[in-house]
Amino acid sequence: MSDSDVSSEYKRLDESRFHVAVEDLTLRMVERTRFQRFLDFLSRLKNPLTIIGIIIVAALIFAAVLAPFIAPYNPIAVDLSSKNLPPSLDHLFGTDGFGRDIFSRILYGAQISLFVGIVSVLGAVAVGVPLGIFSAYRGGYIDTLIMRVMDIMLAFPSIILAIAIAMVIGAGIHAVTIAILVVSIPIYARIARGSALSVIQETYIEAARAIGAPAIRIIFRHILPNILAPILVEMTLDIGSAVLSLAGLSFLGLGAPPPYTYDWGRMISDNFSYQAVTRYWWQLTFPGLAIVFCVLGWNLLGDGLRDAMDPKLRLKISKQAKKIIKEMKLKKRANTRKTVGEVS
Repeated sequence: MSDSDVSSEYKRLDESRFHVAVEDLTLRMVERTRFQRFLDFLSRLKNPLTIIGIIIVAALIFAAVLAPFIAPYNPIAVDLSSKNLPPSLDHLFGTDGFGRDIFSRILYGAQISLFVGIVSVLGAVAVGVPLGIFSAYRGGYIDTLIMRVMDIMLAFPSIILAIAIAMVIGAGIHAVTIAILVVSIPIYARIARGSALSVIQETYIEAARAIGAPAIRIIFRHILPNILAPILVEMTLDIGSAVLSLAGLSFLGLGAPPPYTYDWGRMISDNFSYQAVTRYWWQLTFPGLAIVFCVLGWNLLGDGLRDAMDPKLRLKISKQAKKIIKEMKLKKRANTRKTVGEVS
């Protein structure tokens, strides 16, 4: 057998082994269950900061759901004989100027903060994402019109626009929720439009259009699933921003009406005075820390989700693929040595 015959035979066998390995890898990847993919996603959330964010968010949800059972006092009960008490075993976070237990009020305040944050963000997604996808899909003057309206809304400072909307609707938690919702719509419209524009250029979208697939099917079957990652990340981050906006609006008196004034921003506003700063520090410190930890928890969770859903991370070769490729290289080297030995 000549050297050229040996070389061609070796090349044919090497390509055959390569294709078999690729087919084997493909079958293994296809056979992975949804549960395994979910475990892979969780494995990418092992960042310590992400875990801290998850713990904080879980604690907030726990406090909000179980507040009626774990709060030691009625959050709106007035007891003037116990006013301005410092933190103690009876009142963990002390009391305010009306004798109301601050710890109980913070627990109940988590209900308002999470309600406004989650509902406003979900509402903004429900309106903004369809607008963005529709704008990208239709294009033309419709795209221009929708985006110019979004740009006009973004031109105003979000807190100023939220104050204006809340004042028009009227003070109250629902008014604040609607105000934050409306202010957040342009953010999701732009994210959805930008992501949808890149997906629409893909070949499978053109193929779906060519075979006459309805626009609704293309949008919900092909476009929406491929743009969910950045939207989910933005949602998580925006819940913290919504809580911060609620605190600001409540501080200005646009939050929950009396006597349900236990949202954290209103607690700071009601207790804000020279004496509270110099003598009754707990009346401002603990509601402020509640806001800080709530925003921090959602932001850390959002950063972790962004890293876990990063396409560059998901496209990295899995450990299983690396192992197969390494085995192929070792076999190739062994076959090369064997072939050289036979030729010599």
